[in-house]
Amino acid sequence: MSDSRPKRTNEDLWEFLEKISKDTESCKLQLDTALQAVKQLEEKVDEKISTVTKRQDSLEKKSCTKDELQAVANVLKNDMKEENERYLRKNNVVVFGLTEDANGRHLYSRLMKIIGDHIPTEPQTARIGHPKNSNRPLRVYLPAGAKGELMSKLVRLKDLEEFKTINVKHDLTKLQREAKARSPVRTRSKSAKEADKVTNSGERKSTDRPKNVRKLGEGSSPEPVESSAKKAKMASPEGEEESEGMETLD
Repeated sequence: MSDSRPKRTNEDLWEFLEKISKDTESCKLQLDTALQAVKQLEEKVDEKISTVTKRQDSLEKKSCTKDELQAVANVLKNDMKEENERYLRKNNVVVFGLTEDANGRHLYSRLMKIIGDHIPTEPQTARIGHPKNSNRPLRVYLPAGAKGELMSKLVRLKDLEEFKTINVKHDLTKLQREAKARSPVRTRSKSAKEADKVTNSGERKSTDRPKNVRKLGEGSSPEPVESSAKKAKMASPEGEEESEGMETLD
């Protein structure tokens, strides 16, 4: 049986050898490129290792005790807890002065019809504070976006006799209440109230002049007590004139 394959000449053999040579050269270039990339990667890894080692040495020099680390962890934990608590309360309001009986429920329904008429469904509520306490504050869980309009409508209660003892406030955390109590604006407001009491009680009449006050023309006259009280009231935030001590209970 004869071989049907074409016979190769010396010229074909040389072309085949040249092709192998070119392919070998191409493989060599690719291998060199790969080796260069590996080398660069090794340099980057060595640099990272050096950086980590330096940081480790720095931490060892500034080593903290177990108690110090635990204190830092507790601070972070409390901060996260506080932020979560504020987020959960941001849409709530707390109503003070509602009795825990049928009359209190009726008054609450009247209240929501006046200031919560924009809320489509009746919000959930819960009494807060110790169960043994009578007439505990009522926490109202408002839907998102409804609180701002509700608070803006509190002015509607101003001249209604049945709501004279009712207070609606933001649902604050313990830290927020403590910060509010330390507020300098609140302190100025209290001072203004005391100044008003002194002025209205007649302890200092307008015709009286303290001994250490100069006569007109001798220098600048002191600011009247009533004027300073008015300025302090203008500086106080809305709602500061509500009765003190009516704050949210945890």
